[in-house]
Amino acid sequence: MIQTKTKLALAAFLTIGINTATYADGHSAAEKAAAEATIPIPEVAADPSVTECTEAAAPIIPDGNVASEDELLAAQKAFKAYQANVEEYRDCLLVLKANTEAMELSAEELESKLADNLAADNASVDKIEAVAEEFNKAVRAFKAR
Repeated sequence: MIQTKTKLALAAFLTIGINTATYADGHSAAEKAAAEATIPIPEVAADPSVTECTEAAAPIIPDGNVASEDELLAAQKAFKAYQANVEEYRDCLLVLKANTEAMELSAEELESKLADNLAADNASVDKIEAVAEEFNKAVRAFKAR
């Protein structure tokens, strides 16, 4: 089963003036289900050499009330790099999930490890959404000056 938030359309098109949009909030269950049905489930092979995944640190977003346009553009670039790192982290989590499924574990151990993997994946989505929202707030504050 593909991880719940993995199937949500996470779009962070960060250009000055365009807000980041995530599908996670403000839509009905039917809309979410329809969107999830259209997102392909990635096929990932187990790779025993992958034993852990390292999540990148989130970039620092400047205060839009005092930041220059150059500082916001640098933050945008840092966010895009962070977004790419989060995608690599989530890909790594998919490999760990495949590794776990390939192990000969009891049902309880397997369920526990898969739940931990899902929690890590969901947390990474939550973090990127929070950073994107922080960036968008900074842009709105900058434009309001």
